[in-house]
Amino acid sequence: MDCTRCKATVESGSRFCGFCGAPAAVEARLNWDDPKLAVASDPPLRRTYRLLQSWYREHVLGADYGYTHGKTTRPVGSLLAPDAVASDRALNFFDDRSILDYVDHRVPEVQAASGTLEEHRLRHNMLSSMPMAFSFVAALRQAEDRARIVSQLFGVDCAEVIEVFAEWTPNRPSAELLNDRTAFDATILYRSSTGTTGLIGIETKYTEPLSQRKYLKDRYVQVTNDCGWFRPSAETALVASKTNQLWRNAMLAAVSERLIVDEARLAIIGLDQDASLWKSADALTAQMAKPERILSRTWESVVESLSSSSIASFAALFNERYLDTSPLYRRQVSSRLRRSTAAAEEQRRWRFVGPTECWASSSERDEVVDRWAVLIPAVWQALSDPARTLAIPAAPPNDFDRTLGWWSPLIDLMVYSLAWQSPAQGLTRWMGTGRPLADARLSLIEAVWGRHLDAVSHFLWLGHEEYESQAASLLGLAHQQRPDPPPGLPQLTEASTSVRNPATGGSDPLHLTMHCWAPLERSVAGPAAMILGALSSGPNRAVLHCPDYHGWYRELHEQGAELPARGDTHGWRVDVMVDGIGYLGTYRRSLATGRWFAGDYEAHLLGAV
Repeated sequence: MDCTRCKATVESGSRFCGFCGAPAAVEARLNWDDPKLAVASDPPLRRTYRLLQSWYREHVLGADYGYTHGKTTRPVGSLLAPDAVASDRALNFFDDRSILDYVDHRVPEVQAASGTLEEHRLRHNMLSSMPMAFSFVAALRQAEDRARIVSQLFGVDCAEVIEVFAEWTPNRPSAELLNDRTAFDATILYRSSTGTTGLIGIETKYTEPLSQRKYLKDRYVQVTNDCGWFRPSAETALVASKTNQLWRNAMLAAVSERLIVDEARLAIIGLDQDASLWKSADALTAQMAKPERILSRTWESVVESLSSSSIASFAALFNERYLDTSPLYRRQVSSRLRRSTAAAEEQRRWRFVGPTECWASSSERDEVVDRWAVLIPAVWQALSDPARTLAIPAAPPNDFDRTLGWWSPLIDLMVYSLAWQSPAQGLTRWMGTGRPLADARLSLIEAVWGRHLDAVSHFLWLGHEEYESQAASLLGLAHQQRPDPPPGLPQLTEASTSVRNPATGGSDPLHLTMHCWAPLERSVAGPAAMILGALSSGPNRAVLHCPDYHGWYRELHEQGAELPARGDTHGWRVDVMVDGIGYLGTYRRSLATGRWFAGDYEAHLLGAV
C-alpha cells in the first residue's frame, strides 16, 4: 500500500512508512498550530517556542512535520520529517549551505573523538539548542569582524580569533580533563592584544532544561579544590541537580586554562525568559572565587550584538527562527485576512488580494479623518500576517479620496514602526543601500509603494520637518536637525504626475503632514491604555493594551519610561495591541534615538540623525 502522507510504498504489515516515518494509517496533514502537534508535558516556555518552530517549519521552510516513536507514535510540530531532511539537508540550518558544510565537516570529527552527539537531533529537532549552537559557530567563523564581535559580546580583549568550534573539548587524555565526556556546545579560542591566549567555553540552551543527573567523581572534587576557580567546599553545593551540569562546564574551563590557554571563561547563553537557567547560573556564580569567570548572556543580546556586524543578515534570520514570537500573536488578529497555501518559495513574497471592505463608505469619507486612516488597519494587519497577504491596492487609486488613504499608512510605518527620527533621511539611506528587505516593514514598503519612492523622497526632503520637530516635541525628546537634501534629488513636476503624487501640486497637496499625528494625540474618551505583565523581576516582556489607535505611541513612550529598571543590555520588549486593529509589533527602546521601534535595529538606525 501507499503512504497516505508521502505516497511512498509501505511494506505489507509495516506500522510505519520507511521513507517519511509516518504511521501507515496516517491522519490528514495537520496545520502548524493544530493541538495534535503540541506536547502536553511542555512547560509554558517550551510550549511557546515549540509552536514558533512549528510555524517556522510550515511557513518559512515549507517542510512537513515528523513523528516520535516511543511507546506511542505521534506527530510533533517542531520535528522535521525524514523525507524533508533527505531532500534538503540544510533545512535545520536556515537552509544555508555554508552552515551545512560546517556541520558535515564537524560531525565526523566529533564522532572520531568519541564525543557525544545525537545526529538525528542535530538534523531533525528544530527545538534543540544543538543546531542553534552549530549555526552560531558556523556564522561566527565566517564573520570578517569576528574579533570585534567576541570582544563586544563577551567583554574580553580579543585581538584575533584563533578558532571557533562546535561540540569541543581539549584534545587531551580524559584523565587530564574530568575523566568524563563533558564538552562545550561551542568554544572560542582567541589571542589578546598583549599576546595572551584565551578560551570561552559556551553552554547553550534554548528551551531544554539543564541535565538533572547528579554526577560526582573524585576527579571533580580534586579539580574543584585545586584549580583556584571555586570557593572552599563548593562541590557540596554544586553537586545538586540544578547546578551539576554547569559545574562540570566550569571545571572543564578551569582545566583548559591550566592545560592549553592563559585564561578561560565559561559563557552561558539562553533565552531571556528562562528563569530556571538563570537561577542555576546565579547559584554557580555564587560558588566562584572569581565570579567574573562566568558570563551570562541571553540569545536576545547575542542577536543585538550581531545585528551591527558583518553577519547582520544571519542575526535577522536567527531572530526570526528562534526568538521572534510575533507570529504566535498574529494568529489572533489575522482572521480577516485571506490565508495562502501556496508553495514555500511563494510564502516569502507579499501577495495582493483584491480589497473589498478596506475602503470607507461614501458617508464615512465625508469625515476628513476617515479619508486618511481608512487603510491603516489593513497595513498593520498585513505586518502581522504570516502568509504576507496584502488587502491593499498595489498602485495609487485614481479617486482622490482613496489616494489620501493609500499614501497615509506609509507615513505611519516610517514614524511609528520603524520610528525614524527623520523619515527623509531613513528613506534615502535605505534606497541608497539597494533597498534591502530583511525587515518586514521595509519589505512591505517596497511591495506597496516601491515604484513611487522617488516622489516620497522628494516630498519629505523639500520641507516637512514637522516629522522630525513635532514628533520630538510631543515625545519630549530633543529635536535633531536633519542634514541638507542629498545631491541628485529627483525633480518632479506637476505636469509629469497627478494627484496620486504627494510631491507635486503645492507644498503638501495631500495634507499628509496634517493627518499623521493620531498615534501621538491623547485619547480623551474611553478606558486608558495599560501596560500589563511588567514585573520588576523575571522576563523583560510586557504588553501595552490600547483601546484606541489615538495616542498609542505616546502611551508606549510615556508608560515605557516607567517600566522597572533592568540591568541587562537589551531592555524591555513590549507587545503593542490596539483594539480594532490587533497586534502592532514588539517594541523596544533605542538608546541611540530614545524612540521605541519594532523590527530590525539596523532598519531603525537608518532614520537616525
